[in-house]
Amino acid sequence: MRAVALVLALGAAALAQAGVGAAPAPAAPLERAPDFELEVLPLLTRIGCNSGQCHGAAGGQAGFALSLRGYDPDADYDAIVRERGERRVDRGNPRASLLLRKASMEIRHKGGRKLPKDGEEYETVLRWIEAGAARHAGAPVSVHALDVEPKFTLGAVGESVQLTVKARCSDGSVRDVTALALYTSNDDAVAPVDRSGKITLSKAGETAVLVKLLGSIGSARVAVPFGRKREASSAANPIDAAVESKLAAMGIPPSPPCDDFTFLRRASLDLAGRLPEPAEVAAFAADASAGKRAAKVDELLKSSEAVSHWTRWLADLCRVRSETMTPDGAAALHAYLRDAVARRMPLDQLVRSLVTAVGEPWARGPAAFALAVRGPKEQMEFVTRTFLGVRFQCAQCHQHPFDRWSRSDYFGAASFFARVRIDKGRVVTSEFGEFTDPKTGGPARAQFPGGGAAEFAAGQDRRQPFADWMLDPASLRFDRAMANRLWQALTGRGLVEPVDDLREANPPTNPELLDLLASMLRESGRDWLGLVATIAKSAAYGRSTATVPGNEADEVYGSRGRLRALPAAVVVDALATATGVRTEAPQAPRAARAADIPDEDGGSYTLTVLGRCPRDGTADPSRLPSPTVPAALHWLHGPYAGSALGAAGTRIAAMLARRPTVDAAIDELFAATWSRPPRDAERAAARRALGSSVDREKLEDLLWTLIASNEFTLNH
Repeated sequence: MRAVALVLALGAAALAQAGVGAAPAPAAPLERAPDFELEVLPLLTRIGCNSGQCHGAAGGQAGFALSLRGYDPDADYDAIVRERGERRVDRGNPRASLLLRKASMEIRHKGGRKLPKDGEEYETVLRWIEAGAARHAGAPVSVHALDVEPKFTLGAVGESVQLTVKARCSDGSVRDVTALALYTSNDDAVAPVDRSGKITLSKAGETAVLVKLLGSIGSARVAVPFGRKREASSAANPIDAAVESKLAAMGIPPSPPCDDFTFLRRASLDLAGRLPEPAEVAAFAADASAGKRAAKVDELLKSSEAVSHWTRWLADLCRVRSETMTPDGAAALHAYLRDAVARRMPLDQLVRSLVTAVGEPWARGPAAFALAVRGPKEQMEFVTRTFLGVRFQCAQCHQHPFDRWSRSDYFGAASFFARVRIDKGRVVTSEFGEFTDPKTGGPARAQFPGGGAAEFAAGQDRRQPFADWMLDPASLRFDRAMANRLWQALTGRGLVEPVDDLREANPPTNPELLDLLASMLRESGRDWLGLVATIAKSAAYGRSTATVPGNEADEVYGSRGRLRALPAAVVVDALATATGVRTEAPQAPRAARAADIPDEDGGSYTLTVLGRCPRDGTADPSRLPSPTVPAALHWLHGPYAGSALGAAGTRIAAMLARRPTVDAAIDELFAATWSRPPRDAERAAARRALGSSVDREKLEDLLWTLIASNEFTLNH
């Protein structure tokens, strides 16, 4: 036996010396193992494995499902490493791992080659598997936030910008993740970005680049001036200073101020929802005082028409609707909003009263607000989208693909509304009840979006602390959203568009101006109509719509006024002013103006067909509907085009009773519709139409010609 052992030992030594059947020499120490969450998962995201078109789809692909863009690292680790008997990762023979073989197209893969074998990304995944495919490379570390530099670049066509992305992690470390982040340009025509974070400035304009790593979001803005950069001119109004600074940086010259006739018509429609009367047009033109425009703004905002106009603006936001609130509830809420506007109730006080109201909607108007939509998540989405400009709905299924919100944020916020009940038509709150997370089957913990669990006093209405968070003046979140809506209401375009989509990757066209407006709103005690007045008194608001050389392409920076379609209620009231034909609203017979109708349309077919706000959540109230064939036909052949133009009590009837001269009749009709005197060519054409004397049929034809024009239907 000893001889046999000796022979075997000698043979083994000889084989070892020959390199046959010998144990391999100790391998060189591996580099630091890649971390699954901080390196491997972002890599899979960059190459598209967990996109919505691949394994990140709701049902995954080919039996392999990952969370969209890697929002759930724990679930993704289980799917990659543990699922189906660990078939996707082979720790004993890493190169044989199905994860690598499919992604490298060693075996058939419907998604194509994602990890070429000679690439660094393949090596990263291979090293992770070779090191044991652990969930964490050490102590668990997650990304808290991304810092992107440079945050803003103003450059020239042909230049490039290399972004640097740093991740602030839960262990206090800061890591360079430039090579791991995912980059998306909002406008590839202006500034495309490649996988490495290199931006190429391609044409004049401005855009943002979204930077994403797992659930964290960052962004950078880049801009190319339209002309030569110039020095900003001084401006006393801080709004004008912010606008002029942006225009100067972008090389855009401003248009001159509009004339007095245009300003009067614009301000009357925007601030009071009405046309000026002919006598008012003449008086304003004759006024030579330097401060007459500011004085007119104040006068308009103090009028009863302004109360009706801004009440309707709020009613659109709050979805005041008989179908959901009952006719009595809708009427009570409309009356409450009207009183709040008349008393200039601070905007935060008004919003708090709506969000936290209880009681009988028919007796306490604010309680009807809880009936606009039903269910805790629907209430949360409605409130946050309306008053914060945040779209949470995507986060109920997965990490929001374009924002920082997670499922925890979504269900945590919905939990604040979980105890609201409708009991025999009354809005009440319960001391019991939780919102169930459909994924876990357990109660969702109430937490403020972005982090921070909520604590409640016994019996406290949970909506109260949510309102505290939403209206917190230190954050400006509420003020930014509402200032953006007010800017849109007066200029036709928000500084952020859409106005209900404020997020990191959708920055304002003028961040300094939006911050200024938000600060002004907060510092005024949320006097929102005061902010409306301040905007309307600015030079930016009073600019002409005519272009000057260099600002033809500008649609977003405020270098000129915008031609804007009128909201349906304003159109109907303008028609009533021009013609003297009262608005017909069968369901609201006491409403003298369309703006006074509590419901969406009050049964007025004209208001409906012209495109009133539906108030059902299908569209943001700031978005005007596109023109339709029924609207055009109604406009041309509806009741205003018929004999009502000359019926008793109408403008035509009153004019005929006065027996005006031809020129006086022309002047009145132009002032009543276009809010200005006719130009020479227009007067000559009108004289030819009327002839030497005034009669009813010719006056009707001239009036309807003026009304059917773009000059009437657009705000200049």
